[in-house]
Amino acid sequence: MSLPKPYYEEPGIQIFHGDCREILPHLPKAGAVITDPPYKTNDVTGGIPKENAHAHKWNGLLKSSDVTAGLVQLAIEEWMPIVTGSLGRGGEIYVMCNDKNLRRVLNSIHTHNILLHNILIWGKPNATPNKWYMKNAEFCVYGFKQPAIQIENLGSKTLNHYAHDDDRVHPTQKPVAWMRFMGKNSRGTIIDPFMGSGTTLVAAKNLGRQCIGIEIEEKYCEIAVKRLNQEVLALEFP
Repeated sequence: MSLPKPYYEEPGIQIFHGDCREILPHLPKAGAVITDPPYKTNDVTGGIPKENAHAHKWNGLLKSSDVTAGLVQLAIEEWMPIVTGSLGRGGEIYVMCNDKNLRRVLNSIHTHNILLHNILIWGKPNATPNKWYMKNAEFCVYGFKQPAIQIENLGSKTLNHYAHDDDRVHPTQKPVAWMRFMGKNSRGTIIDPFMGSGTTLVAAKNLGRQCIGIEIEEKYCEIAVKRLNQEVLALEFP
């Protein structure tokens, strides 16, 4: 397929409604990919309840056989080679994940010739009950395509605490400040192939950066457009 017409466009910002695997090959190379892909949220064996499958079936990355079996697993290898291939020379990738998926993301970026810079941690304001320590953190794998380029703010730390935004409209929505933190330390055009409600784009707009978002669920494209059209307040950079 050829590149479709943007679902939404304003100076420096574009949104595409569709499957990132089909759209990414037609876009300019990214300076940074910053994304929160769908991933397992519970069950140490790697599945999620079948009744929750619809909430995780973004960009067609769930195996139909797993849905039929009652457990859904995200086929990371269906999208990782295309996402990493969208990076330009010296491009960086930030992939958010939880503890259940950390090893899979690390293995996958290594397979596709992305080197690990660091693992960043979002310290969450709330803790999820668990039999083996309450969980109050999520992770972000930060890798790069050679050559390595240093970050903008050399005083940045791996552990950062951010409160949830008040206007959450997506079940896994991350704080704008968290996305802004990573965006400010990257260079070039930012691409988010799993845009969701558009938090990465809102952060990029705050920073005056070019950004492209891709999302297969049209309702979230609509939400992202509304958020971008609202007044975007400058955030304090930690």
